Formats: sequence, structure tokens, C-alpha cells
Amino acid sequence: MDKMLTLTGEEPPQEDSEDFSAEEAERATLTADPDDLVKRLMKQVRGSRVSKFTLKSHELRRREGHLYYRVRMIANQEPDKILIFRVDWVQP
Repeated sequence: MDKMLTLTGEEPPQEDSEDFSAEEAERATLTADPDDLVKRLMKQVRGSRVSKFTLKSHELRRREGHLYYRVRMIANQEPDKILIFRVDWVQP
């Protein structure tokens, strides 16, 4: 949990997040631990051969007992990406 607090700068929410839909939860990528999350994020940051993505925003969200990390990434010549990761390992 300490690594996630360092990564996100926020405590996990205690109740379901109103701004996080069931559809977002369904398409989330399961992560095993902080290192797995960072590996998956770095793969996305590298982007395509045309441009590289940078972080626009990120937040922890809860839905039906699970924790999710929603990341918005931007690039000059690409559409924005919204990545969602399930991060249940954050819970104490």
C-alpha cells in the first residue's frame, strides 16, 4: 500500500465512487502488484512510433468492493487514452 500512496498521492476511497461506471470496471486490466502496474503503464507511455504519451490525470476509484486506478494519457498526434487497472492489492 505504501508504494501505491507514493504513486497516486491519495488514500483509497472507502465507498463506491459515483463517477466510476460498471462498464469501466468490466474493462479494467488486473494487476498483481505495484511493479506489474508500473510495467503496464510504461508500456503505454512509450506509445506508437508517431508520438509518446504523457500522464494527464490519475485517480483511485472503488466499485463493488474492488479498487481501480484510472489513468488519462495524452499525446500530440494520437487520441487520448483512458486506462483502467484493478488494484485490489492496495487494500490493507
